[in-house]
Amino acid sequence: MQNLCLIAAFGNKGQVGLNNALPWDIPEELKHFKETTQRGTVIMGRETFQSIGHPLPNRNNIVISTKLTYIPGVTVYSSLDAALADVKTHPRIYVIGGPSLWQEALGKAGHLVFSEVNYDGEADVFLPESFFESVRSNFMIKMIRHKSEFTASFWSRINKVA
Repeated sequence: MQNLCLIAAFGNKGQVGLNNALPWDIPEELKHFKETTQRGTVIMGRETFQSIGHPLPNRNNIVISTKLTYIPGVTVYSSLDAALADVKTHPRIYVIGGPSLWQEALGKAGHLVFSEVNYDGEADVFLPESFFESVRSNFMIKMIRHKSEFTASFWSRINKVA
C-alpha cells in the first residue's frame, strides 16, 4: 500500500523498548513522531497501546489485538489485514509498533520513517537484524535529517508491494 508507512525509533543495536517504554527520553524525537503522524491513522499492537496508556490525540487510533475487543476511543481489529482493508483509502496510515507488527507490515508498506537514536544502553525489546536486511533490500533512503540526538531517515520502496 503506497499510503502505508512504518514509523519506528531504535537504538544502535535495534533497541526499541525497555520495561514497556522507550529506553530513552528525547523530547525532540517525540515531537518528530507527533508532527509526522498527526491527522493520520495510527495502527499499533496491544502492548504498544498499553505502554502509551491512551489513544493518541488528533489521530484515528487502531489497535491490533486478539485479546481485547473494545477500548474507548480506539477501533480494535483482530488482524493487521482486517484493519488495512477498512482504512485502505485513508491518505496517511502509520504502523507505530511494536516489532512484530512492524515486521508483519514491512512487506505491505510503501514508506518508512525511522529515528535512529545514538543509544547503546539496556533494552528488552529489539528489532531483529533480519528486519533491517529486508529494509536494505526493498527500500531506498529518500531523505535524511540530522538532529542533535537522533537521525530521521525517510525511505521509499524500490520494488512492488507484495
